[in-house]
Amino acid sequence: MKKSKLIALLQTFSDKEIKRFVEFAQSPWFNKSKNLCRFCELLAKAYPHFEESSIEKAHLYAQVFGVGKPYHDATLRNLVSDAMSLANRFLVQLNLELAPIEAHLYLARELVMRDTLNLAEKELQDIDRQLCQLNHSQGFYYQWRVLYYRLTDYLYYKQQKIDLRNQTLQQKLNNIFCNFWLDLFNLYSVLVNLNKTTTAYPFQLNEARAALKLFNPVQYEQQPQIIVAYYMACLSDKTAGWDVFLDLHNALKRHRRQLGSDIVIRANVFMANYLVHSAHAGSSETKQILLDLYLDNVALHEQRKENIPAWLFDVITDMSFGLKGEHWVQQFINRYESHLLPDVRAGWLMYARARLYFYQANYPDAIALLANNQPFHEQHYFYTRPLMLYAYFATANYDAFIALLDTLKHTLTRRKNELAPPKYTALKNSLAILPKLYKLRQHYTPALFNTLHTQLHNPQTPFHYKTWLQQQLAAMKQQPKTTPAVKLRK
Repeated sequence: MKKSKLIALLQTFSDKEIKRFVEFAQSPWFNKSKNLCRFCELLAKAYPHFEESSIEKAHLYAQVFGVGKPYHDATLRNLVSDAMSLANRFLVQLNLELAPIEAHLYLARELVMRDTLNLAEKELQDIDRQLCQLNHSQGFYYQWRVLYYRLTDYLYYKQQKIDLRNQTLQQKLNNIFCNFWLDLFNLYSVLVNLNKTTTAYPFQLNEARAALKLFNPVQYEQQPQIIVAYYMACLSDKTAGWDVFLDLHNALKRHRRQLGSDIVIRANVFMANYLVHSAHAGSSETKQILLDLYLDNVALHEQRKENIPAWLFDVITDMSFGLKGEHWVQQFINRYESHLLPDVRAGWLMYARARLYFYQANYPDAIALLANNQPFHEQHYFYTRPLMLYAYFATANYDAFIALLDTLKHTLTRRKNELAPPKYTALKNSLAILPKLYKLRQHYTPALFNTLHTQLHNPQTPFHYKTWLQQQLAAMKQQPKTTPAVKLRK
């Protein structure tokens, strides 16, 4: 039972939700089985830890059907299946309560279909007032508006209110366009940014780019969601300049109170991705802006009572070492480790601590942690093995360095399509320059030093862990030997 899908689902419930789930199971409208009701009550008592002793099958069976009654596994399996179905229905009901507009739209539809037109008209007026109060702050605002106008259109058709119906049809068309533009801009931005940061998947974006050129932002100045989403899409383009970044930044600042936190989070991510790949990426000012954007998202996720995405935790613990120092990073890890998803928490924490050792130049401990790190991401290999390679380089462990370097090169070639092109290129460049750095350390020559210095300090050439590589090169620099002055005879 401990590893069942039912227990896994119930573990996601809050204290309040588990109590309401029991009330849901006790309602004869949703469940008429006393055995199922008793079973759900027993599971709620075992919440949140669900100890094996309290959810052992035979124990639960006896508690439901009576002590001494022979255990029947098929009966219990049916009970578990029914409880799972009930929990799913509970979540649907809960979602309707979290989005009351949808429940009102369902009601209005039923009233229109049943020809109770006066009641339907009153319900639709209430829905309109609620939508006006949202002030575009909800991501589903335009979807709800389209549904509202669809029902209003049907109502006026039945009432034969021709002029009102014509106005409604125009509003429905306008909101269909609003919904289209918002969905297009949001999805386009996500796909382009995934290609920058995560995947090499060949998304087909030509039609989306053609549609973007048709959009006139002047017509939508009173639609803050759409304007912000439009600037996000523009900023995602590889040709976007600093002016586009400022357009998005200023629009977000101007309309923030009118926007939902979900669109603010996305805008922060896309602005951060732009800065990471911009020519200003290495400056301390840009890094501070980046960190502020990331920390703003942490605060927003906390407000929404959500887990922090692992990538966000990772990038903050990485970049903040140079900006805030070791103590700040450790405090951040301690405060937010519980905000990571339980299934991947241990792996990400071990990786973050290994990287902290690495930045402290405690390479042996970093290697030890990385060698025993459990998988926490489908690209886990490309997180841990390059860092281990750099640690082998720093400790001058030549045999381990060469062996891992060869393995990494072959794996990178074989799994190229799993990485976003910028990450692949940066990692490939680092693997190519590392043997040259090793050679320089063994046999220093000014010519080789200057060549590597030019490569590593070229802002157009990306390298994985570029700053660290630059530091390694700087530490190898040797002063040219001076020739003793020859005394001339008088």
